[in-house]
Amino acid sequence: MVIAVFDLCDTLFAENTTVGFLRKVAAEEGATKRALQRWLGNPLFFLVGAIAQRLGRDLARERLVASLAGLSRDRIDELARRYAASLVASGGNQAVLGRLEAHRQAGDRVVILSSSLAPVVEAIAAALGVEGFGSTLGFTPDERCTGRITNDLTGAKPALARQLQRDGERLVAYSDNRTDEALLRAADQGFVILPAGRGRSRWAGNDVGYIEL
Repeated sequence: MVIAVFDLCDTLFAENTTVGFLRKVAAEEGATKRALQRWLGNPLFFLVGAIAQRLGRDLARERLVASLAGLSRDRIDELARRYAASLVASGGNQAVLGRLEAHRQAGDRVVILSSSLAPVVEAIAAALGVEGFGSTLGFTPDERCTGRITNDLTGAKPALARQLQRDGERLVAYSDNRTDEALLRAADQGFVILPAGRGRSRWAGNDVGYIEL
């Protein structure tokens, strides 16, 4: 019995799915288009965001998610499904998607755990025929998005994986992200995704396997 846990961004697909989804929103939602275009089209925005992230706060992500304020839950879910369909159709990282499908065909439980937005993660997981958990958006009583994340999965994946793991199940985990090092260590078997085969030295000392893209 196996539960196979997959990261999403740059593991299953070579894309930051939060940014990719928000580009989809910017293309289709006039009310939020100008704000999103202002941030998404400014390289300095992402540079400042990367510096802030190293200091422990993801300001770029906060600003981008804030642009969803006022959109209905149904509209966000609809846009997430359409984004997921286009992303899956693009092909993704076939070496890793092949592992996911092999687990699924073997009857293993397959789960996507991602810090990306829950509507996006759930839509992609549904398109792939698996379970998915992401960072939860806040909504008002009338189902309008608050533009804030209420439950962030960043750093919380190991605990959630243990919560999902059933008695007797082996945990197999896949990720490209150093923030998932604790998850890979907690797994019975962990696999690191290496884009273009680079970065193996960064994982020295970890008892993991490698999948080179």
